[in-house]
Amino acid sequence: MAERKPIHIEPTSETAKILRLVGDEPITVETGGVRYRIERDERATLENYDPAKALAALRRSAGALAGIDVEAFKKEIREQRSQDSKGRPA
Repeated sequence: MAERKPIHIEPTSETAKILRLVGDEPITVETGGVRYRIERDERATLENYDPAKALAALRRSAGALAGIDVEAFKKEIREQRSQDSKGRPA
């Protein structure tokens, strides 16, 4: 099979917002009586991965949470995780 040509979609567009709701399962969209299958391409996730840049970013972020109230932070995270969101129940 030939490599598929990517179509760029602006991250702030309505189409991008809909795609973010989809999750990991393929979806079928229909327009003008024609159906299209859309699925996440996991291969693209690591195409531009640069381990040296990732490590440098981690090192730059060291200490970013210094001085916070750790227990309050963990409580806030637990509360956020317990909230339902559209298409993704808690």
